[in-house]
Amino acid sequence: MGGLSVQEEMAHSNSKNLVIVVGAGATLCDAQSKTLKERPPLDRGFFSMCEKIGNQDHYPTIKRYLHENYSIDPSDLVYDSLERVMAVIYADIHSPVLGRKALEAFRALIRLFNRRIAETTNPMRVTNRGGLYRIIAKKLTEGYSPDKITIVTLNQDIQIEKTLERLEQTKQYAKFGSLMSFPHCYRISGAIQKLTSPPETQATFVVDSSDAGGISILKLHGSLNWFSTHNSNDIPRNAVLSQSKGFRITPRSNIAATMRLQSAKKRLYTLPLIVPPVNHKSAIIHDDLRPLWSIAEQKMIEASEIIIFGYSCPQTDFESANLLRRATKQSKKPEQFSVIDPSHEASIYEICPSDLSR
Repeated sequence: MGGLSVQEEMAHSNSKNLVIVVGAGATLCDAQSKTLKERPPLDRGFFSMCEKIGNQDHYPTIKRYLHENYSIDPSDLVYDSLERVMAVIYADIHSPVLGRKALEAFRALIRLFNRRIAETTNPMRVTNRGGLYRIIAKKLTEGYSPDKITIVTLNQDIQIEKTLERLEQTKQYAKFGSLMSFPHCYRISGAIQKLTSPPETQATFVVDSSDAGGISILKLHGSLNWFSTHNSNDIPRNAVLSQSKGFRITPRSNIAATMRLQSAKKRLYTLPLIVPPVNHKSAIIHDDLRPLWSIAEQKMIEASEIIIFGYSCPQTDFESANLLRRATKQSKKPEQFSVIDPSHEASIYEICPSDLSR
């Protein structure tokens, strides 16, 4: 920024807004050294991996439903797509003939998806060589203040939270103050009232009761550590699909594959609050998540810099693609727009924002 002093450059950076859009590729980037079995699940190959692993809870229910009603084996190459199978089962939930069994298979698939993510990401430790760690660290040293950084993600894992926790624990970044004000970082109304109290033996994120600000984490498709509670494990259709059901947030940094909650009177069963990969997601997005989509869009419109990290913009994810299109059409044209593709050795290239609206 020719001619500006260091102080002027810092002041200019502090007036700018950064949005980082984080996709599944960001988590996979940190799992490159893992075996295929240990890596977080992708859409393609999801069920064949379940076959290889064996002893997977919930998978037999899904496989039996598809075989009995469609003579489909989900592990076959032609059908082995999490999104495709989810769409097939979801379409049957309202069927007067198949509804009850379809609901059972749908619940099983959500829980299986949650289990696979939890089992593969829980052992992943964030290091200073992690892709997202390095991006945020670089932007902090460039002068972005934490409250000017927004992370928009379609991931349900908690690798972002673990990354911010690691940065806060790193001495050289302590000077930037709070990076993750948990659970306020989610920008969910009443987040602090939704917190559970895990046993003291469990590792947890530090809870900030007063909200010290920091980086926002907008999780548009829900999160592994958000869940609704129910009196029965056989959750009825209206509760599974409810857009207004109450939900809780656990501060655990190690997510149980099957979460149960003990209330004062009885044990409650849970269902992860995640938006499954189906068409027309807007019909099942929880009411508390809807404002996050509006905040994300506005942040991208106002952003001075946008970084897309590990997000492939899948064609069938219409809501997310439309969000990006609208935001880039209305934006003030960010000074810098970067795409980082971890699958190609973390290559970085820049594109014109108008390209996204095509």
